[in-house]
Amino acid sequence: MHSILLKNCNHRLCLPHKPQQIVEFQQNIKQFSCLLKSTNSSNNSIPLSSLFKKEQVTQTNCTFDVHLLDNGCRQFRDYSINFNKSSGDNFEVPRFFSDLIKRNCRKFSNKMAPILAPTVKLNNGYEMPIFGLGTYELKKQKCENAIREALKIGYRHIDTAYLYRNEMLIGKILKETFEENTIKREELFLVTKLWCTYHESKMVKYACKKQMEALNVQYIDLYLMHSPIGYKYEDDEALMPHKEDKLQTNDIDYVDTYKAMEELVALGWVRSLGLSNFNTQQMQRILDNCQIKPVTNQVELHPALNQHNMRTFCKQHDIYVTAYSPLARPKPSKPLPLFYESEDLKKIAEKYGKTKAQIVLRYLIDIGTVPIPKSSRPERLLENINIFDFHLSSAEIAIMNSFDTGLRLWRNEMAKFHQYWPFNED
Repeated sequence: MHSILLKNCNHRLCLPHKPQQIVEFQQNIKQFSCLLKSTNSSNNSIPLSSLFKKEQVTQTNCTFDVHLLDNGCRQFRDYSINFNKSSGDNFEVPRFFSDLIKRNCRKFSNKMAPILAPTVKLNNGYEMPIFGLGTYELKKQKCENAIREALKIGYRHIDTAYLYRNEMLIGKILKETFEENTIKREELFLVTKLWCTYHESKMVKYACKKQMEALNVQYIDLYLMHSPIGYKYEDDEALMPHKEDKLQTNDIDYVDTYKAMEELVALGWVRSLGLSNFNTQQMQRILDNCQIKPVTNQVELHPALNQHNMRTFCKQHDIYVTAYSPLARPKPSKPLPLFYESEDLKKIAEKYGKTKAQIVLRYLIDIGTVPIPKSSRPERLLENINIFDFHLSSAEIAIMNSFDTGLRLWRNEMAKFHQYWPFNED
């Protein structure tokens, strides 16, 4: 009796450890002997039926070799299928077997155990998941579906903003979720942002209350100042007020805006404060003049812009860096950055059985940042968060660091004339 070792080389495919599902899955695998007689290996195009005669396939005994993930999900790595075969060594048919697993994973996808990201303790004692869902440009039904699916998969860190115009859509799904008691409010880390038209101190409380009502929550876990630059307020719908093709800004000091945001903490409306798109000099002014230390600065960060100086500054002050546009592709229509063509990145991905995008996201976590990739596709939502079963080595992190070219995708050029435009440090 010899065995053929079948490896699941796609490690993001997994099933929850529930006995009945394992039995059903095992029964499905037992049909493999029949498939062997008529199926070719997509890996090497060699007919599997040519490796042994039909009468030699007389028995299939499935032996599970599984890996227990941190989230409690059992990941099926190997199956040893025993055949009554007179000779031959173990061999792999990874793609074929991965497809077989994938079909079964679809069957049980609605029952899959959630993949929960680890948390970190912020400088004020609250916990924040180190991985979140970005929601920029998620609109209408696509937004609702994405939030609903993300929560089911295991996302517990949701990032939005007044600018995104989807807070009410997100609030609708949160209300449903809390009422169904599938997730409790205290299990969710909700982030939103004060928009630039509300920088005047008297407008801060008004804006925050409006956002809490839209989100259907009694408090916001993390409230960020979206930018150090204030825009002229015209009405709640005018997000980018222009006059004669010029952005209408104001000279309100962001320090004064931040002090007004501190009052929200005292009211219990907000638990933590943070910044977004601030440079290190502007952050230092906040630290020097305010009472409540920001817990994060949310900036564009990816392998082509790894923000080494910003990360160093924030680490010195016990402030986390949140990475938006972590995959360096804010829109599907945009071309991928050159680092995705790297043979080194390809080899790292192959080593861990992951996609290039998963390696990028793991890299951002391994250098101490909190990535918040955006997606509306269920399979991509699952892929993005399924990165907590491996770590990159120091040598691999060095390779990823080498992709840094200073490529910045977001510069807010229309406000470049403003004294608080944050990208002068570039």
